[in-house]
Amino acid sequence: KDRAITIWDYERLVLQAFPEIYKVKCLNHTRISGSASEGTLEYNEVAPEYVTVITVPDLRNRNDADPLRPYTKVSVLERIEDFLAKRISCHVRLGTAQPQFEEVRMACRVVLAEGYIDVKYYTGELQREVTEFLSPWAFGGSGAIEFGGRIHKSVVIDFIRRDLLHSTSTR
Repeated sequence: KDRAITIWDYERLVLQAFPEIYKVKCLNHTRISGSASEGTLEYNEVAPEYVTVITVPDLRNRNDADPLRPYTKVSVLERIEDFLAKRISCHVRLGTAQPQFEEVRMACRVVLAEGYIDVKYYTGELQREVTEFLSPWAFGGSGAIEFGGRIHKSVVIDFIRRDLLHSTSTR
């Protein structure tokens, strides 16, 4: 009925009204204010009345500076706030925010088989393949962005052993 009552309602309304948005996460009782880049970020998970909407843009047909950290334009966030403000209770304090990305660092030791002489080239290929595996959305893959996702070492090691070794042996 074009009203935002539950978290699901907020997310579906935004996805329907804004085709440039790929994914939405709504956090109830959460207040995010300030700026991470300026060091003034305030994150409060115990804030009654507050609802924060976090969006990730659709990366198709975009040339972002860093596809591994997709941010929604501030003007779109403002339009989302205005759109939802007309559909929420007067008791809700609404806010929009950019997602916070966590950088994953990984160190491993790889021994190349005989015949693979150019270590620098294959190291670069390994880094590129692992980056694409961990962030398929940034490279046109079919993988989805997960909010609050986890990465297990064993999955990455399995990818390197099975998928990557298989793909290099067929080249």
